[in-house]
Amino acid sequence: MLETLANMALGAAVVVAALAVVYVAFQLHLLPRPLASIAGKLFIFPMWPFTYLARRSNYYTEIDDTVILGAIPIVWMGHVSQMVSLGVRGVVNVCDEYGGPIATYKKRGIAQLHIPTVVCRTYRDDYVDIIA
Repeated sequence: MLETLANMALGAAVVVAALAVVYVAFQLHLLPRPLASIAGKLFIFPMWPFTYLARRSNYYTEIDDTVILGAIPIVWMGHVSQMVSLGVRGVVNVCDEYGGPIATYKKRGIAQLHIPTVVCRTYRDDYVDIIA
């Protein structure tokens, strides 16, 4: 019995260590695009509470009168209702890992354009200048 528990603990430690290595590689943008896509989908919801805690005071930022930049809208936290009260009628979702609360958007009259983008490496500033 003790040997079985020790083997289970060792197995759990190996799994946690492997996940930690993959997560760090993902955060450092070291994974190739296909693996980054899988890692993003694997880690988005387990890591969301940390994202929320870090951004809770500025979960949404008004860029100007027509653009609001925000994090993942969570329906049960009232984010979509807040979006409606702010006058949001359209969303551009660039998350590969999360398609958004599509059914809730539809019920609330919000259109979504989903452009799945895998975040697998940083982009140089001159690319941003070209896009802008």
